Amino acid sequence: MAGSRVQVNKPHKTRFASKSSRNIHKTSLKDRSKISKSERNVAKGARTARIQRNKMLREQKRAALLKEKRASSGSTSPPRVIILFGLSASVNLNSLAEDLFTLLSAESVFPALASPEYKLRTTVLKAPHGDLLSCMEMAKVADLIGFVASASSSCEESSSSYIDSFGSQCLSVLRVLGLPSTVVLIRDLPNDLKRRQDVKKTCTSILSPEFPEDCKFYPADTKDELHKFMWLFKEQRLTVPHWRHQRPYLMAQKVDLVADTSNSEKCTLLLTGFLRARNLSVNQLVHVSGAGDFQLCKIELLKDPCPLNARKEGDLMISDETNDVQVVRSLAPDPMKQEPLLFENVPDPLAGEQAAWIVDDSDLDDSEHDDDADDGMALDENDSRIPGPECNDKVDLDDDQASFQLNFRESDEETDVDSVMMEGESMTKEQIEEEIRKIKEAHAEDEEFPDEVDTPLDVPAQRRFAKYRGLKSFRTSSWDPKESLPPEYAKIFAFDNFTRTQKHVLAKALDVEQGGVEDCIPTSSYARLHIKEVPTGVASKLCSLANTMPIIACGLLQHESKISVLHFRYLLLYYFHRDLEYFIFSSVRSMTCTLPLLKLKKNWYFMLVFANLCVGQYFSSDNIHSDKHKMERFLHAGRFSIASIYAPISFPPLPLIVLKSEVDSASPSVAAVGSLRSIDPDRITLKKIILTGYPQRVSKLKSTVRYMFHSPDDVKWFKPVEVWTKCGRRGRIKEPLGTHGAMKCVLNGVLQQHDTVCMSLYKRTNHESVRPSFAGCGSLGYVMKPVRSVQMQIVNALRLGERSKASSLLSDIACRNNSLTANDFVYILEYCARSPDPLFVMETWRIMGEKDVCVDDKCYLLIIRALCKGGYLEEALNMMDILGENHDLYPVLPIYNNLLGVCARTQSVIRANDCLDLMERQMVGKNEITYTELLKLAVSQKNLSTVHEIWKECIKYYSLSIISLRKFVWSFTRLRDLEAAFETLQHMVALVLRGGFIISKTAEGKLFTLRLDIPIPSSCELSLKRCSDENEDSELYVRNKVESEVENAAGLRMLRKHNSSSIMKVLRWSFNDVIRACAQTSNCRLAEQLILQMQSLGLEPSCSTYDGFIRAVVSERGFHDGIEVIKVMQQKHLKPYDSTLATLAIGCSKGLELDLAEAFLNKISNSPSVRPYNTFLEACDTMDQPERAVRILVKMKEMELQPDIRTYELLFSLFGNVNAPYEEGNILSQVDVAKRINAIEMDMVKNGIQHSHLSMKNLLKALGAEGMVRELIQYLRVAENQFSRGYYCLGTPSYNTVLQSLVEAKEIHVATDIFKSMKSCGFLPNAATYNIMIDCCSITRCFKSASALVSLMVRDGFYPQAVTYTALMKILLGNGDFDEAINLLDRGILEGIQSDVLLFNTFLQEACEKGRIDIIELIVKRMHEQRVQPDPSTCYFVFSAYVDHDYVNTAMEALQVLSLRMISEESSVLEESRTEFEENYILAEDSEAESRIVELFKDSDENLAVALMNLRWYATLGFQISWLPNQSSWAKRLSSNYGPGEGVSA
Repeated sequence: MAGSRVQVNKPHKTRFASKSSRNIHKTSLKDRSKISKSERNVAKGARTARIQRNKMLREQKRAALLKEKRASSGSTSPPRVIILFGLSASVNLNSLAEDLFTLLSAESVFPALASPEYKLRTTVLKAPHGDLLSCMEMAKVADLIGFVASASSSCEESSSSYIDSFGSQCLSVLRVLGLPSTVVLIRDLPNDLKRRQDVKKTCTSILSPEFPEDCKFYPADTKDELHKFMWLFKEQRLTVPHWRHQRPYLMAQKVDLVADTSNSEKCTLLLTGFLRARNLSVNQLVHVSGAGDFQLCKIELLKDPCPLNARKEGDLMISDETNDVQVVRSLAPDPMKQEPLLFENVPDPLAGEQAAWIVDDSDLDDSEHDDDADDGMALDENDSRIPGPECNDKVDLDDDQASFQLNFRESDEETDVDSVMMEGESMTKEQIEEEIRKIKEAHAEDEEFPDEVDTPLDVPAQRRFAKYRGLKSFRTSSWDPKESLPPEYAKIFAFDNFTRTQKHVLAKALDVEQGGVEDCIPTSSYARLHIKEVPTGVASKLCSLANTMPIIACGLLQHESKISVLHFRYLLLYYFHRDLEYFIFSSVRSMTCTLPLLKLKKNWYFMLVFANLCVGQYFSSDNIHSDKHKMERFLHAGRFSIASIYAPISFPPLPLIVLKSEVDSASPSVAAVGSLRSIDPDRITLKKIILTGYPQRVSKLKSTVRYMFHSPDDVKWFKPVEVWTKCGRRGRIKEPLGTHGAMKCVLNGVLQQHDTVCMSLYKRTNHESVRPSFAGCGSLGYVMKPVRSVQMQIVNALRLGERSKASSLLSDIACRNNSLTANDFVYILEYCARSPDPLFVMETWRIMGEKDVCVDDKCYLLIIRALCKGGYLEEALNMMDILGENHDLYPVLPIYNNLLGVCARTQSVIRANDCLDLMERQMVGKNEITYTELLKLAVSQKNLSTVHEIWKECIKYYSLSIISLRKFVWSFTRLRDLEAAFETLQHMVALVLRGGFIISKTAEGKLFTLRLDIPIPSSCELSLKRCSDENEDSELYVRNKVESEVENAAGLRMLRKHNSSSIMKVLRWSFNDVIRACAQTSNCRLAEQLILQMQSLGLEPSCSTYDGFIRAVVSERGFHDGIEVIKVMQQKHLKPYDSTLATLAIGCSKGLELDLAEAFLNKISNSPSVRPYNTFLEACDTMDQPERAVRILVKMKEMELQPDIRTYELLFSLFGNVNAPYEEGNILSQVDVAKRINAIEMDMVKNGIQHSHLSMKNLLKALGAEGMVRELIQYLRVAENQFSRGYYCLGTPSYNTVLQSLVEAKEIHVATDIFKSMKSCGFLPNAATYNIMIDCCSITRCFKSASALVSLMVRDGFYPQAVTYTALMKILLGNGDFDEAINLLDRGILEGIQSDVLLFNTFLQEACEKGRIDIIELIVKRMHEQRVQPDPSTCYFVFSAYVDHDYVNTAMEALQVLSLRMISEESSVLEESRTEFEENYILAEDSEAESRIVELFKDSDENLAVALMNLRWYATLGFQISWLPNQSSWAKRLSSNYGPGEGVSA
């Protein structure tokens, strides 16, 4: 209707278009015209078809899931494999396994359990804790891994509370392999229901981050809980790693072998078990874990020995031992179809091919090829680049080899793997240490200057780096991948298209699975595999290993036995990188393994799913932007690298675990993890080196560079290569300069003088060895090795604590038929003697006896040494007695000395006497070592008389050497016999002055004299005086001895000639010991004389000498002289020891010099003792400076110094009270105190320290000072319970502290109950207890009760003191009975009590409150008569009483008199101090006068400060100060009104 003018709207954008319109461009023009707008009915039909198609897809997925479920849980499915893995060593798997066996089937036997109740068949295996290889092998076949955790265990070494280090390591490995279905079984839960749930929640929350999200947690203690777990497990859909579905595998339940009559070295291996994952063809190759790839000679399909429904299938439970298992079907391979066991390609020498190419069968169908190229194999025709014999020129040294100066061998290609060190057996300890030092230096240099090498001086660079070339750009420059390939590449296989070949191989395997081929056995079948041509030794070892770990046979896919170059992307683990250096240095120390770092690269093991390979590899970076990759010389922990190896072809996904195993290692450790990246022999890995030079002269863009080359010919040779600088400049070489390798360079910018000119060179690197070896049975310690290697395995098993494994290996040695000698056990005995391990020594000795091994003297010595060190002294003595009866073997003296040394360490006097008796019976003499061990034993027993007896016997038979005399000096100083030690020291000096001997060192660094150990009596008199306290002339004797010994001038010259020898060192040690003994006995004078003697002998005192000297000086003279000695040390540039600083800090703290003490403590870097800090805290407590204590506590925390009980005692005293003096506690202060006490007690619990009597007393005192009565009583009950169980009771002083606090808080009834409880518990009150309770009566004003307490006090033998009278008078004064109180005061004075100001202030306070001026004047008069000085309270009470009665002038006069008496009661003292006090304090007009008075408060002179302040105020008001207080009118009136002993009327 509208015609051409119809409206045309804008079409929708592409994102709103339909699928058909978006894909219209993919339709050809021929078909596009056929597409038209569909009609409505067509659209309706399309929707119905789409719904039907989706429904069909859902049905197919549902059917596949149902089929999978029936296949995995039906009656025909193989038994599910459950692996029980203990997360820590404390988990008991045996009990859990027994519970599962009982629950599943009481009649079935291991390994297959059929349970009709659950309609399930299972195989339960226990993973051995600590055996990483066995755990990995079990995880490869596990359908379910049950991680077992014990709720009662706690492992401190791991981040998780229930997983130890081995469990954490295994979890990491299993994650890399791919975890199957997992559950966590929690054992050892508490019986209490509420606590059980809490513990389970705690365990679940801690462990859940370590496992997948779908991992379930089940309690597994009771039968009902296991029953619930099994029902859920039966219905659970199991998930396994994807790589397990690709290949058929069989876990052997029975392993046998059949000998080959034609070849004794080969046999047929029989593996019986259930086939899993996929169908297995008899024409396939199989891989046996740890053994290698083999062909099958037969497969026997057997009847199921463990049917789920025995009633339906009959009694088919036939034991394998009877060999009566019925064979259902037998399959034999077809020679025409069987896959050949082909590892390497055999190249045609006339064809000249480099590598064999693997192409897809589909390519062969579409291309022309020869009939001989069967199995999809075609050969490369690139023959022009084959390296022939003429290419084998002499190779120059590689940069790594030149830096390490290792042994070289001429080869066609240089690689890093060629850089090997000397064999460990021929290297000495010094050589090993030198090699390790070079390796560490090279590693550090590689991190700081990567790839940089030095140009050799003696070899031309053009010859040294002939195989290197320069690249314009590492990313874009071309490099032919077929260039410079090694001859070994002709033996490997390559892929034309790896992705397509993988798809074809997997599709072919799927066809075999679904097609039902006649030469295959189906999945879940119970079959016996006959594997032919297996080495007999490997097969026999597999038979023995079948009881401890699963033996797995895996069917290989097509091409998977052929060798190619595999590239893995993996990560070096941090903990392996840290342990690597420890491994090297421990090998050097023990000399048990001499493999260096670079050679370790050839002994790493690649665990590829079911295959375990021992291969060499080289490492490179992963450069995704280029086809070239840089080789890495060193692996860096935490960084991903590419490892390239020759290995059998495997199709991804393929997880990788790299294990490290040394020659003497019994168990490998995880080094790295990763996965397969690619299979590509053409991957270009370039080794990069950087030559460096330094600018000499710079002129704009030109620069003269030196030291990159050393000849002009080299400069011309490398002139085409571009150069660059570290600051970003680029350029080229213009020309050489001179004859020493200098060159002129032109750059694109001005060169800085500090810059470095570099040149990058590259060369291709490849492997030299193709054929890998299968690890596991051969390389990881499964197959028998020579006895020396087995000895190493035994020693390593003992080091790891695997005693059962060590015993098993020792039994393997005993089972051998060949004859054994003592040398076959020496290595084990040496380790046991070093460790020590006496039990394993006894086991080894038993094996040696069973094998009739002739035991020599060395073995006996090692056995006895191990027994002695292990504490089996009685067994060692018995063996030595047996040796004495054997005429062929005579016990040598070192054996007895060894036994005596152990007796000295264990302080076993009885065994030492037995040893001496045995020596006497067997007529074995003593040498100086014997006397040394006896000296150690006597010193440990603190038996000085025995030391003197040893001295007498020793000088009777021997002329003592300087070493022996030094040991006697050490013994005497330890037992504090200073005089005998000094005498022995002077004998040493005389012997050294005579000379004629030499001191040398052993390999361990011990000193000894080079002389024959022949008993020769001493030629001079060596008598010693016993130390005595009554010897008054000892000082004179010592001084004369010093003066007489230093007169020998010739001897001094000889001594100074050996000043740097070991003689001076031994002599200095002995002087140091005696000086330290002077410190212990506080003999500073002798220490000074010894210092002077050392200086006269030319012995410069060392830091240790000054340490002992300062101890002696501080202990006797104080820390001031010690500081002077420190100044002398500073002048000599000697740094004091931490112990020296600690001694000075202790002295300063005791002298209350806190600034000096804190300065010395801050200089201490590592204090082994907490004593100096405790002394400082005690000084802070005395001076009431808790802020200093806080700083020292922070210092202790930084040094990680653990406090002791004394520290906490002082902390309670320092921080238990937060209020200032004279302040009462409030709610805020009490909360603060509670927090502080709680923090201190929590720290005590953390460090495992319990309360002492003093700490509890200080704590109770702090609570009482704050008025926290309830907490005080609670802690008292806690203390009673704690100390009632121990040897010591709580004690009366602690009760006194509580009673005093209760009285101050006026808790009368509570105090009375505590007092009664104290007496009922048997604690006798002392005088302080009675005084506190009498003071308690003053609160109730009950004089009768107080009098009764005084009677009890006197009856218990305690005489009343001033504080007692004060409390009684307080009661009387409270009742207003002043006369009786004064009478009581007079009675106390007559009885001779020492009156104090507190006693009189009690009267003054009550009199002031009641306005009794007469009483006040009488008490002031009595105070003056008793020579008791008033205090500020006295002045206050007297002044207030007069002022209250308006006697102001009298009050001022009384204040003046009392203030002067506060200064002194002596008039002469007042006259002497008058001028000073008036000018500086009282009459001073400057503004700082009152500040000076306040300073007196800080110096704890409170009474003087108050008196001066009162007098200054008195003078300020205009009164004249009289410095004769007794002449004042007020004092005279008191003297006249109140005579001596006069009372007052009411």
